[in-house]
Amino acid sequence: MNKIVKNVSSMEQIIVNASTGIKYLSEVINELPPNTMFNKGKTGCGGTELELKAKRHSIIIVPYIGLINCKCENKDFHLMGVYSGIQDKDIIAYLNNTEIKYKKIMVTYNSIDRVVRCINKYSDFQIGGVPANAERDFFLLIDEYHLLFNQYDFRNDSITNLLKVFPRFDKVTFMTATPIEQEFMLEELKHFPITKVVWEDVPELNVRLVETKSAINTAVRIIKQRIDNKSFGNIHLFVNSVITIAKIIRACGLHPDIVKIICADKPENQQKLGSVHKISKDLKTPKLINFYTATAFEGVDIFDKEGKTFILSDGKLAHTLIDISTLFIQICGRIRDSEYNNEITHIYSKSHRYNGRDMTYEQYINFTEEQMNEELEYVDWLNNEMDSTKGNGKHKQRTIKKVLSVNLGNDYLKVDENRKVYFDINRVKVDRMNFKINNCYRNSGNLVKFYKDFGFDIKDQLVSDVLKSKPHSRTTFKRLFEEYVLLKHNINQPIGNGEERILFIELERPLVKKAFDTLGVAEVRRMKYSVSNITKKLAIRGDDSENVRVKKVLAGKLAFNTTYKVSKVVAILQNAYDILGLKRKAKSTNLGTWYVIEHNSRRFESEVNRTITILGEKYVLD
Repeated sequence: MNKIVKNVSSMEQIIVNASTGIKYLSEVINELPPNTMFNKGKTGCGGTELELKAKRHSIIIVPYIGLINCKCENKDFHLMGVYSGIQDKDIIAYLNNTEIKYKKIMVTYNSIDRVVRCINKYSDFQIGGVPANAERDFFLLIDEYHLLFNQYDFRNDSITNLLKVFPRFDKVTFMTATPIEQEFMLEELKHFPITKVVWEDVPELNVRLVETKSAINTAVRIIKQRIDNKSFGNIHLFVNSVITIAKIIRACGLHPDIVKIICADKPENQQKLGSVHKISKDLKTPKLINFYTATAFEGVDIFDKEGKTFILSDGKLAHTLIDISTLFIQICGRIRDSEYNNEITHIYSKSHRYNGRDMTYEQYINFTEEQMNEELEYVDWLNNEMDSTKGNGKHKQRTIKKVLSVNLGNDYLKVDENRKVYFDINRVKVDRMNFKINNCYRNSGNLVKFYKDFGFDIKDQLVSDVLKSKPHSRTTFKRLFEEYVLLKHNINQPIGNGEERILFIELERPLVKKAFDTLGVAEVRRMKYSVSNITKKLAIRGDDSENVRVKKVLAGKLAFNTTYKVSKVVAILQNAYDILGLKRKAKSTNLGTWYVIEHNSRRFESEVNRTITILGEKYVLD
């Protein structure tokens, strides 16, 4: 049941409820509603696919070529992708193909004009015997509409043109899973009603924050740990900088066979990466180490059951600072089938971009409001002056040129189709958003608050990850035991590489498995995870003799026909005693109780050391 409610800004919303068990929009609605801002509520719910299957003609505008290529892989959609390099004759041939009942055209910002031109002027495509008209006969979907705002600065010409094109369409919908905050809504879109999908099944997402002085060095360390088999899963690193990716690859010395790079396929990007590491378009075959720039932040489908998501934000590079409310959520949903989809690691270094303006966000709003009002007064005066020329177009044009030349670099002043100067308020909104993002990255407290405001939990690193990277790390028995319980019971959502983690914990900390199997979870918790009490109780419950129990603990720790330093085997034996709570002091000769051994001396690293060779095992009865 859909209902209308009021949001905080008094704008009416239509709420669409997706009850428990529902995964896709197609289970809730038959087609996207027209003339609305459609907040689909989560990524990966099939919003774009719903329109591709809709029984109507559609033009779908997307921000990146990669999104088009991704959707065009499914031949069942009969989709026409249009971007730079696709010729008008190809568009016309597609439109004239009578075997395609419903035309589906996916287009980038820059190519919408020629798609409309091909439909209206050059094709023979008819509907009901009447020549087709794009604005009347096609449903216009602007996908990932939050990027119209996020990219307003550096794609201004194409976005400004798009904002002029869409009002001509009878049916247009703006869709995203991550709507921008109402205060940043583009002026041209403020009047649209909002349709919001509310999902009852919302998976918990845990964020691990890693603050560092050098985001690149930290990424290098994490990647090297994975290469050295000191961590689990495959690394998927999202960072909006090809140069940063190139630096990480060189610092790690990564072989191209274990690396995949998804970024805009441009010669300048390939030049930054060098000739060895090639730009890829394959999203379905993961590598051990995978890199993505903004071209893959939205809309694309990545598949890797063992894929772990990392985001890198370098405080020195503003374009790598991720907005938590939009881009962060988009990135979280990119790997569709990962066992790690409920966790993400955000590596960041502090931003000092606005340190010279030591003010709060509210103070910055007031500051920009004063500046904007001054500019608006100037624009009104200027247009009045030009109107006083009494239609002298030559004088008006000279005035416009003079204003724009004097204000060279001032992106806030523009001229409309009626040769009126106007102030671009959207630019002010972008400035405010940039201030808010940079202020968020000024310290960890700001970032944590921002995450929590949007419903994310900040979590510590898994204990098994810590032990995998640093085997001798100090960790509490409680944390390791509870993680083992989580892995064994598969509570809520599985943890990535679960079976591998269970085996790892059992080998590294055998007492965890013994306590779980013999005492049970409730009893260990009742004993408050006391290692000494647990080992004593296990010894009391055990039917085996002490020597048999020692041998079981030693199993797998010592290899046959292998020579060890005496100090090493004594340490291994003492550890077994300690695990069982035995008040024994280990001696090398004690090993003769369980193994056939041979004492000797051997040179290790230019020094002569006493050694023991384990020749075989003995059968132990008591």
